Formats: sequence, structure tokens, C-alpha cells
Amino acid sequence: MNVSVESEEIRPERLRDTVHETIEGISKKVIGSRRVARFMFIALLSGNHILLEGVPGLAKTMLASEFARRLCMDFKRIQFTPPDMLPSDITGSLVFNLEARQMEFRKGPVFANVLLADEINRTPPLRCSLPCWRLWRRSMCPLVARYTLCRNRSS
Repeated sequence: MNVSVESEEIRPERLRDTVHETIEGISKKVIGSRRVARFMFIALLSGNHILLEGVPGLAKTMLASEFARRLCMDFKRIQFTPPDMLPSDITGSLVFNLEARQMEFRKGPVFANVLLADEINRTPPLRCSLPCWRLWRRSMCPLVARYTLCRNRSS
């Protein structure tokens, strides 16, 4: 089931059917995820974030990517264990475009609709504070312009 944004008004029964179909589809791919998928929808519709905790091997990444895929959203994953990770690896960076002969901003994973911050608990506080701050503020100013992060975010 793919959800598309149309110009017509979204009726509650249509939204309910879409949510149920999506949860059923996710629960077929990730067994035992029906309740978590419901909480992911609640977070999405209320504009909040979700924290998925669990031991390795519980398909948290698959759950998040399947949720994003079924709702036609962008999914990105950040692995927080590399010691040489820079803030620009998360937020994006300014790059010189040789063809256009100008600087352009290449968006990082924090701009995705569904962002999975993997192993954020093993990260020094300074490194994990940047994406958390950006998700809370829902905007970013990388030197030249202000960018608004997606409002329909589940992370």
C-alpha cells in the first residue's frame, strides 16, 4: 500500500484504512511489530519522535525502513560508532559544483523523513547532541541559507 498526497480532503476513514493496511503490511515483513508500528504512526501524526530500543537482531532497522517505504518517505540511517564522524556527515555540507561553478549544499541524513540513529548511546555527548538539537529545532543554517527539516518525521 503506497500513500500519495492528493489535492482532495483526507477523510478519517480513509486514513484509518491506510494505517491498518500499512501496519498489516509491516507486521507481515517484521513479525511482532504491530504494536511498535502503531506507536510509530502516533509519533508521525503528532509530529514527535520515537526511540526504538532492543538487543541486536530485533529488526529495528528493517522496521524503520519498511515503515518509510510503505509511506513513500525518505529513510536514512546514521551509524554513530565511527570515531572520525564529523557534524557535516550528519547535517550535510557545502560542496563546490565544478559544472555550475558555485557552492551548493548537499543535504545530509538529518533531512530524511525517517531517520534511524543507530547506536547513539555509544557516542560521545557532543557528537549526538547535534542531530538531537536539529531534530528538536526542525531547522538548520549551514552558512548560507536556512533549511527546514521535514515536519513528517519519525526517528
